[in-house]
Amino acid sequence: MIVALIKKVALALSNNARFYYGESWENNIFADEVKLPIVFLDAPVRGKDRILASGNVETTYDVILFFFDKSNLDDLQPDRAAVLASQYAAKREFIIRLQNEKDVNEILAGETTELYNVFNRNVDGIQLKLKLTWTDARPVCLDKWLIDKDGNYVLDQNGNKIKA
Repeated sequence: MIVALIKKVALALSNNARFYYGESWENNIFADEVKLPIVFLDAPVRGKDRILASGNVETTYDVILFFFDKSNLDDLQPDRAAVLASQYAAKREFIIRLQNEKDVNEILAGETTELYNVFNRNVDGIQLKLKLTWTDARPVCLDKWLIDKDGNYVLDQNGNKIKA
């Protein structure tokens, strides 16, 4: 679920970035083949669960994202400034869009690192590390009873409404 959410947000960015989810070595291979700019989500995404009284599961994920665009091996700092500026803008837009997602409770402790001449293809950009708290509040069917996001039984086994 969390990978799908991050992909949805990344693909909605105004810079028309591509998205890829994989381990660092896979990202390196994929960077050689893909049109840029790109948002990489580093795998695996790890999370810590907290079970709420309602029965919902709140998970805080450690997410590592890379916002990259093309660079050249011999680029100097002034050449890199434009690429970095565009990737900082993409990062900010990503965070704003992510905060507007209904199941995202909180975005915690972001850390940004500028990266230069990464991968075989030479891309520059931003690494973003953040903690994202998300609640899985999808209804759960339990022994033919439907339980809502607050843990209330709302339908019986025949589909009759029990509680509003």
